[in-house]
Amino acid sequence: MGRLLLLFVVFFPSWCMAMDEAPSLEQQEAQAYYARGNELQGRGALGQALFFYERAEALSPDDAYLLNDKGLLLEQLGMVKEAEAAYLKALEVNFKCLPATSNLGYLYEGQGKYDLAAEYFGKRVQYGSSRDPWTLQAQAELEKIGDRAPLLRQRKIARERGMLENEMVLRGPVSPPPQDRTRRVGAAMNYERAVDLFTARRYDAAQQSLETCLRLDAGHKGAAHLLARIQDLRQHTAVKKPEPVVDTAVVIAANEYDKGLRLMKDGYRAEAVKAFDRALVFTPSDPDIQAALAQARGDR
Repeated sequence: MGRLLLLFVVFFPSWCMAMDEAPSLEQQEAQAYYARGNELQGRGALGQALFFYERAEALSPDDAYLLNDKGLLLEQLGMVKEAEAAYLKALEVNFKCLPATSNLGYLYEGQGKYDLAAEYFGKRVQYGSSRDPWTLQAQAELEKIGDRAPLLRQRKIARERGMLENEMVLRGPVSPPPQDRTRRVGAAMNYERAVDLFTARRYDAAQQSLETCLRLDAGHKGAAHLLARIQDLRQHTAVKKPEPVVDTAVVIAANEYDKGLRLMKDGYRAEAVKAFDRALVFTPSDPDIQAALAQARGDR
């Protein structure tokens, strides 16, 4: 599919309520099962992780993000139909569950169902923030599959015809998209490709993609962090083929770290603290994540 499933894992359960509203015992139990499932998934114990996700779902069936994470896990297990059902159920619960929207787009794209893929990528763009790199990534996917999705191609032709007609009426050129947006899209695509390559233990190719990402967006913290991890692995790993659990944990931590930085930048410090805490579950001794967590707590 040209993506890493773990990129869209969101540890953001619906039982995260207001500070003055304590969760019930049933919600606490569901949260514990969910956390255990996340831990096992990070270790590569996918079958056991699915068991705990299903226990959590039984107690919290209306948690869209839990259903999305279950779908991701089912895809990793090769259970594509079941994964599709989990994503669709997540969207029935919350039609603005953006990770499930993106994941359905990628799933249908991988199956060659380009009209359906375009529909869900379009919803991801519609409901997502313009500053969200995943919104830009969804837009890039729409552009990539545009010629292979008949309905999308028809809309594109009609839109271009309308733009041309407006240009003729106004006697002025259509403004090109901003250069910085193009660079952000390119950076996001290279970062995603690098994470795929990192998980496949193709470190040389991953490093090249990360360096390209940083040339396009020098402030991309996730790329800088993952590049530092590659360099650290080369220096301290004696074996040529690390255990999958190490790779998976580092990828999850890098994504949570990157997510926390974006939340900090947007002013969501409390959620940034949660993201950094989740990152430290997988790489507890990482000094960059520890420093970011301390800063987030101090800023609140």
